[in-house]
Order: sequence, then structure tokens, then C-alpha cells
Amino acid sequence: MAITTKTRNIDGHIYQVTTFTGTKALTIGLKLAKMLGESIGNVQNAPSIEPTIADFLKKIDPVEIVSFIRDELLEGVLRDNREIDFDMDFVGDELMSLWKVISFVIEVNYGRFFDDMKTVMTGIRMSMANPPKETKSQAI
Repeated sequence: MAITTKTRNIDGHIYQVTTFTGTKALTIGLKLAKMLGESIGNVQNAPSIEPTIADFLKKIDPVEIVSFIRDELLEGVLRDNREIDFDMDFVGDELMSLWKVISFVIEVNYGRFFDDMKTVMTGIRMSMANPPKETKSQAI
């Protein structure tokens, strides 16, 4: 697969996201997995998502997360044909656009991965719900 750029209009601004190189994709993917992994596992067993989100928020370092988003995840993303100015582009009402941009970056770089993981998780859930019945074998 080649490096490609995808464009999307998000809240009136044109964002361009270029796929990560292999090294960057793996590095960022592992960081995302580390940050979200335990919370995702807890969601599957939790009666509701609110406690899981609260636990996740207690464990994260806001400075580390902001730095990761600004300096790594959004590196190279263009807004209206210029580099993002993080501190000015996501001010006031525009802050909510940030989450849509993050989602777009993840979709462009990991969309198929998450689709594949969804399929795997569905298969696991189905096999857990319908475990194979034990059969008795006969000695010959």
C-alpha cells in the first residue's frame, strides 16, 4: 500500500490526512493500544461505559495526552491547506472539531485494523456465547 492523502470537510474546514509511514503507524498504534487497551477490555465486562471512562480519565496524564495528540497524532495534518495551529485552530466551539479530526486520522491510518478487530471480537464473543459441546470419544 502506498502513502495516500485523504480529505474531509469537518465543520467547515478542509482537513488533509496523509497515511503514516510503517514505523510511525506502529509506534502510534502501540501508544494508542497502551492508552486505550485496558479501558477497551473493561468496556466488554462493564454494565455501563461511564465507570470505564472515569477509570481511564483517572489514569491518563493530561499533559502527556495533549503532547501525544498535538505532536504525534496530528503531525502533518493540514487544515485549509496549511499546517494545524493547535492552539488557535481548536479554540472555543472549534474544540469539539478536534475529536472529529482525531477520529479521521485514526480512520485513515487504522480503519481496516479496527474493522478487522471488530470481526475478531465478534467471533470471540460468539464462541464464548456458544462454546463447543464436549463430545465423548470412544477407544478403538
